[in-house]
Amino acid sequence: MEFFKFKKGFLGILFLGIIYPMYSQGGWDIRYTPLKNIDSSFVGKQISIDIRKNEADTIKTKDFIVRSLLIKNSEDSIELSILGKKLVFKEDWNIYTDMGYVGKQFLESIENEDLKIKEMFLLKVYDCKILVKAKLFNVNNQLESLEFEIEKKKIKGILSIK
Repeated sequence: MEFFKFKKGFLGILFLGIIYPMYSQGGWDIRYTPLKNIDSSFVGKQISIDIRKNEADTIKTKDFIVRSLLIKNSEDSIELSILGKKLVFKEDWNIYTDMGYVGKQFLESIENEDLKIKEMFLLKVYDCKILVKAKLFNVNNQLESLEFEIEKKKIKGILSIK
């Protein structure tokens, strides 16, 4: 009888060991594009911006590895004109070793952490700026769908879907 209890317990643990990894698989849909390569081919695509800390903060390689964003330890910020006000937002990266999705990235207000810019889509690329459409959320719900411009000199690159 003891043998059957052991066998049943062993099979249960073996079963969990096989099934558990199926539920813990991550995924990636992120492609990083440096500022100099942003063009009209990105119009209509969901993006997230990588804010430039200062003028020296640039990507120096053509083959940027997206997973290197995992070691990014600074909270770069940007001032945006939203709803007639100038608000400062910081990047909120949700990129992990086993998971990274463009749709999970957002900008968070420094003055009010409940205020977030999500679901950003590129509408137009100009010489000195880009035009984006995004949704503004607070802790309770979506507040507004809005369009705003971002100066290219404040951007290091964009994350987009592969």
